[in-house]
Amino acid sequence: MNQIFKYVFTTIISFTIIGCSHSPRTVQAEVPLIEELTLIEGQLIPNQYWATLNTPENSMLSHERFNIQLEPLYTSGLGNRCRKLLIETKLLTNKKTIQRIACERKTNKKNKLDHSITSLPWVLTRDIIIQSISINL
Repeated sequence: MNQIFKYVFTTIISFTIIGCSHSPRTVQAEVPLIEELTLIEGQLIPNQYWATLNTPENSMLSHERFNIQLEPLYTSGLGNRCRKLLIETKLLTNKKTIQRIACERKTNKKNKLDHSITSLPWVLTRDIIIQSISINL
């Protein structure tokens, strides 16, 4: 019994020493898990509103048909800057607030002539809930 214990103990220690003496193999990923540029689908917001959406201090967006309250800027899971919009129609008597998300669309086009571009295009993302009121900015 003592000899079997000695043999098992020696084997376990030997495998432990051999296993710890080699570093794990290095793996290189050849296929990216996500695309570098993911375009957000949705309605393009007119460029007159981009500066307002880009400025974190702004909490309201002026529009002739809607009262639009802007929530704070946040970074989405895809790395885009986004804002929640609380939209209320000015024309209807029964005011209903609709929540929508607007995100800055990253582009792969670089303007070499104009380095003063401070705003990227913003899009109103598709609504996952069908509303009775159509929102077109």
